[in-house]
Amino acid sequence: MTTKAPSLWESISNTIRSPFTDIDETQANRTLNNYKNIIESANENWFTFRFDRADDALPLEGSVGSGDSGGPAIMVQDGIPVLIGLASWQEYEGDLKDYVGGKYRAVSVFVRISSYNQWIDKTILAYGNKT
Repeated sequence: MTTKAPSLWESISNTIRSPFTDIDETQANRTLNNYKNIIESANENWFTFRFDRADDALPLEGSVGSGDSGGPAIMVQDGIPVLIGLASWQEYEGDLKDYVGGKYRAVSVFVRISSYNQWIDKTILAYGNKT
């Protein structure tokens, strides 16, 4: 089942990053990387969004890139950030040697955290107090 979700979702690709080197003082002041997209489709395990061109896009729309797998998708509910997904891949048709990331119309696929809520809760209970 695929449904269009009209809600605005915010994906934050990274938290504040650690400095790349001990001498690179500007890295400590780096802001969060984030962008906003509309969910295009969703099912029990996955959701997707498309990186639209400026005419069709939300302000600060974006996409995942190489190395972003596992990065969080965050939805803000009543001012509280909620983890809803983890970046998994981008859809692409064609020869992979011709792939170029960051293009408009790219579709990003995220695994839904809600699909794993029971496992997460069970694991926390089982291992939460162990060091």
